[in-house]
Amino acid sequence: MATDRYARTFTGPGAAALERAREAPLGRGLADGARTISLTSPLSYRVVRYDENAARVVSWGVAVVGNEAGLEPVASWATTTTTLRWQDGDWKIDSASSEPGPTPGLGGQRPTGANAFISDLGDSRGVRHAP
Repeated sequence: MATDRYARTFTGPGAAALERAREAPLGRGLADGARTISLTSPLSYRVVRYDENAARVVSWGVAVVGNEAGLEPVASWATTTTTLRWQDGDWKIDSASSEPGPTPGLGGQRPTGANAFISDLGDSRGVRHAP
């Protein structure tokens, strides 16, 4: 899934970021066994560079998380730039970075509470589709 170079980024600062995530409300809820919903969906993408050895793709999407340990559902919109390398007969992630936004408004909707969010979506399955 990733080049060796990218996999090594999950040590040092990358590992520190993962450790901080474990201490955040989502990570603590998962560690405590709280029912958790985490959904991520790319909504658009464009290939900004491509050759037989490398590609750069910019995608935009949303991540929605919440848990029954009190993490109220929240949506995060982000633009992600991913560089891929052709390696060992397949495309591998070589780098990825995300920036917040653009973020649409909610159209006057009020957020759902954490318990109702988990109750309403707890047994649903994610949609799997790739163009």
